[in-house]
Amino acid sequence: MSDVEEVGGQGTRLLEEAVQAAHRGDDGIARSLLLHASGIESTLDSIWLWLAHLSSSLADRERYLRIVLANHPGHFVAIAMLADTLCEEGIAAAKAGARDRAKALLIGAIEIDRSKESAWLWLAAVEETKEQKRHDLSEVLALDPHHR
Repeated sequence: MSDVEEVGGQGTRLLEEAVQAAHRGDDGIARSLLLHASGIESTLDSIWLWLAHLSSSLADRERYLRIVLANHPGHFVAIAMLADTLCEEGIAAAKAGARDRAKALLIGAIEIDRSKESAWLWLAAVEETKEQKRHDLSEVLALDPHHR
């Protein structure tokens, strides 16, 4: 076995141990194993997806998902998770009164997934003009004509 195969095998073994730890509820151990595995096998999507899943902050989740997308731009799971993460971050920023940050994050979510109804609603809430608000709300109605 070559050194390259051994290193790859070690990364996969660490990933398997991390998944087992996560299933036991040992998230801290799982994250530690995953971070170690990511240093060995940085292009293995499963490592980054698990790190995103176990991350305690939205910013970390976003960072890990962007790594997956840098390695594999069309990765549909990472795309969906990133849109959800940006939407969550945008909503949190809107609630905190950080209008510009909220707007940037919500637009980012919509650029990834135009069908994110909650992103359109919150974007309307932070828009500056009535015309922009009207546009965003019309997008919501286009997605769900019976929206309350």
